[in-house]
Amino acid sequence: MPAQCAWCGAAQIDGMDCQTLHEYLTGYDFTPANAVPHAIHFLQVTCFMVQHERYSDEALVWAQTMLRMRLETGMSARDLRRFMTSRAQGSDSSTRTWRFNRAPDAQPLPKIAWEITIADVAQRMGREVSYAELVTRWAHATLRQMSALLV
Repeated sequence: MPAQCAWCGAAQIDGMDCQTLHEYLTGYDFTPANAVPHAIHFLQVTCFMVQHERYSDEALVWAQTMLRMRLETGMSARDLRRFMTSRAQGSDSSTRTWRFNRAPDAQPLPKIAWEITIADVAQRMGREVSYAELVTRWAHATLRQMSALLV
Protein backbone atom coordinates (compact mmCIF):
# COMPACT_ATOMS: atom_id res chain seq x y z
CA MET A 1 0.00 0.00 0.00
CA PRO A 2 1.48 3.39 -0.98
CA ALA A 3 2.43 5.87 1.71
CA GLN A 4 -0.08 8.64 2.37
CA CYS A 5 0.78 12.33 2.64
CA ALA A 6 0.43 13.58 6.22
CA TRP A 7 -0.98 16.92 5.02
CA CYS A 8 -3.26 16.33 2.06
CA GLY A 9 -3.90 12.60 2.40
CA ALA A 10 -2.82 11.74 -1.16
CA ALA A 11 -1.19 8.40 -1.84
CA GLN A 12 2.27 8.45 -3.36
CA ILE A 13 2.44 7.82 -7.09
CA ASP A 14 5.20 5.43 -8.15
CA GLY A 15 7.10 6.30 -4.97
CA MET A 16 6.82 10.07 -5.57
CA ASP A 17 5.59 12.09 -2.62
CA CYS A 18 3.71 15.38 -2.94
CA GLN A 19 6.85 17.53 -2.75
CA THR A 20 8.38 15.57 -5.64
CA LEU A 21 5.14 15.93 -7.63
CA HIS A 22 5.09 19.67 -6.89
CA GLU A 23 8.66 20.05 -8.13
CA TYR A 24 7.81 18.02 -11.23
CA LEU A 25 4.72 20.11 -12.01
CA THR A 26 6.56 23.36 -11.36
CA GLY A 27 9.20 22.24 -13.85
CA TYR A 28 6.46 21.18 -16.25
CA ASP A 29 4.94 24.66 -16.00
CA PHE A 30 8.14 26.24 -17.28
CA THR A 31 9.20 23.72 -19.92
CA PRO A 32 9.00 25.59 -23.26
CA ALA A 33 6.93 22.81 -24.84
CA ASN A 34 4.39 23.00 -22.00
CA ALA A 35 4.62 26.65 -20.96
CA VAL A 36 1.43 27.41 -19.05
CA PRO A 37 0.13 30.89 -18.30
CA HIS A 38 1.26 32.49 -15.06
CA ALA A 39 -2.30 32.21 -13.72
CA ILE A 40 -2.19 28.38 -13.97
CA HIS A 41 1.23 28.25 -12.32
CA PHE A 42 -0.11 30.52 -9.57
CA LEU A 43 -3.08 28.20 -9.00
CA GLN A 44 -0.85 25.10 -8.89
CA VAL A 45 1.56 26.60 -6.36
CA THR A 46 -1.21 28.12 -4.23
CA CYS A 47 -3.17 24.86 -4.00
CA PHE A 48 -0.05 22.93 -3.07
CA MET A 49 0.92 25.46 -0.41
CA VAL A 50 -2.60 25.56 1.09
CA GLN A 51 -2.99 21.78 1.20
CA HIS A 52 0.48 21.23 2.68
CA GLU A 53 0.30 23.80 5.50
CA ARG A 54 3.05 25.95 4.03
CA TYR A 55 1.23 29.29 4.41
CA SER A 56 1.03 31.31 7.60
CA ASP A 57 -2.46 32.15 8.86
CA GLU A 58 -2.19 35.60 7.26
CA ALA A 59 -0.98 34.11 3.97
CA LEU A 60 -3.96 31.73 3.97
CA VAL A 61 -6.28 34.73 4.03
CA TRP A 62 -4.23 36.29 1.21
CA ALA A 63 -4.35 33.02 -0.78
CA GLN A 64 -8.12 32.75 -0.38
CA THR A 65 -8.52 36.33 -1.58
CA MET A 66 -6.27 35.75 -4.60
CA LEU A 67 -8.06 32.51 -5.51
CA ARG A 68 -11.44 34.23 -5.27
CA MET A 69 -10.28 37.12 -7.43
CA ARG A 70 -9.03 34.77 -10.13
CA LEU A 71 -11.74 32.11 -10.01
CA GLU A 72 -14.89 33.96 -8.95
CA THR A 73 -14.50 37.49 -10.23
CA GLY A 74 -12.72 36.53 -13.44
CA MET A 75 -9.79 38.86 -12.89
CA SER A 76 -7.41 38.50 -15.80
CA ALA A 77 -4.05 36.84 -15.26
CA ARG A 78 -2.29 40.13 -16.03
CA ASP A 79 -4.39 42.08 -13.52
CA LEU A 80 -4.00 39.36 -10.90
CA ARG A 81 -0.22 39.43 -11.24
CA ARG A 82 -0.19 43.22 -11.06
CA PHE A 83 -2.46 43.16 -8.00
CA MET A 84 -0.46 40.43 -6.26
CA THR A 85 2.73 42.45 -6.47
CA SER A 86 1.26 45.86 -5.71
CA ARG A 87 2.36 47.69 -2.60
CA ALA A 88 -1.22 48.73 -1.87
CA GLN A 89 -2.36 45.10 -1.70
CA GLY A 90 0.14 44.35 1.05
CA SER A 91 1.82 41.29 -0.45
CA ASP A 92 4.90 43.22 -1.59
CA SER A 93 7.75 42.01 0.63
CA SER A 94 8.95 45.54 1.34
CA THR A 95 5.61 46.59 2.86
CA ARG A 96 4.09 43.33 4.09
CA THR A 97 3.88 43.00 7.87
CA TRP A 98 3.26 39.24 7.84
CA ARG A 99 5.20 36.18 6.70
CA PHE A 100 4.13 33.88 3.88
CA ASN A 101 5.64 30.73 5.35
CA ARG A 102 4.10 28.96 8.30
CA ALA A 103 6.33 28.98 11.36
CA PRO A 104 7.52 25.55 12.52
CA ASP A 105 5.97 26.16 15.94
CA ALA A 106 2.61 27.41 14.60
CA GLN A 107 -0.57 25.67 15.67
CA PRO A 108 -1.41 22.77 13.35
CA LEU A 109 -4.27 23.43 10.98
CA PRO A 110 -7.44 21.34 10.92
CA LYS A 111 -7.18 18.25 8.72
CA ILE A 112 -9.29 18.34 5.58
CA ALA A 113 -10.21 15.45 3.29
CA TRP A 114 -9.29 17.34 0.13
CA GLU A 115 -11.50 16.58 -2.86
CA ILE A 116 -8.60 17.01 -5.30
CA THR A 117 -4.89 16.83 -4.53
CA ILE A 118 -1.68 17.27 -6.45
CA ALA A 119 -1.59 13.50 -6.91
CA ASP A 120 -4.97 13.61 -8.66
CA VAL A 121 -3.67 16.27 -11.06
CA ALA A 122 -0.47 14.33 -11.75
CA GLN A 123 -2.36 11.07 -12.37
CA ARG A 124 -4.86 12.62 -14.78
CA MET A 125 -2.49 14.83 -16.79
CA GLY A 126 -2.90 14.26 -20.49
CA ARG A 127 -5.76 11.80 -20.06
CA GLU A 128 -9.12 13.47 -19.63
CA VAL A 129 -8.63 17.20 -19.98
CA SER A 130 -5.82 19.69 -20.28
CA TYR A 131 -3.38 20.36 -17.47
CA ALA A 132 -4.76 23.90 -17.18
CA GLU A 133 -8.31 22.56 -16.72
CA LEU A 134 -7.14 20.04 -14.08
CA VAL A 135 -5.31 22.72 -12.11
CA THR A 136 -8.33 25.02 -12.36
CA ARG A 137 -10.61 22.28 -11.01
CA TRP A 138 -8.13 21.68 -8.19
CA ALA A 139 -8.15 25.40 -7.39
CA HIS A 140 -11.96 25.58 -7.29
CA ALA A 141 -12.09 22.56 -4.95
CA THR A 142 -9.35 23.96 -2.72
CA LEU A 143 -11.07 27.34 -2.51
CA ARG A 144 -14.38 25.67 -1.57
CA GLN A 145 -12.78 23.68 1.22
CA MET A 146 -10.12 25.99 2.59
CA SER A 147 -12.46 28.12 4.73
CA ALA A 148 -12.14 25.38 7.38
CA LEU A 149 -8.48 26.47 7.75
CA LEU A 150 -9.37 30.07 8.47
CA VAL A 151 -10.43 29.90 12.09
